Amino acid sequence: MSFTYKRPLIFIVLLYIVLIAFNYANHNQFNWFENLIKTLFIVVFFEIMMWLFSSKKTTSRK
Repeated sequence: MSFTYKRPLIFIVLLYIVLIAFNYANHNQFNWFENLIKTLFIVVFFEIMMWLFSSKKTTSRK
């Protein structure tokens, strides 16, 4: 697996763990689904912004 695919996966896992821990510390409850949605939204937004501001824009068309 290349780094291109590992970066978002690592980011998803770490951000999800941080959100779960933060939510439990503040509210003493786990909001699994809400944190999953937040994590996916943040990662997708981050990846789109990284693509928009990168110097090498690639498309899936070959």
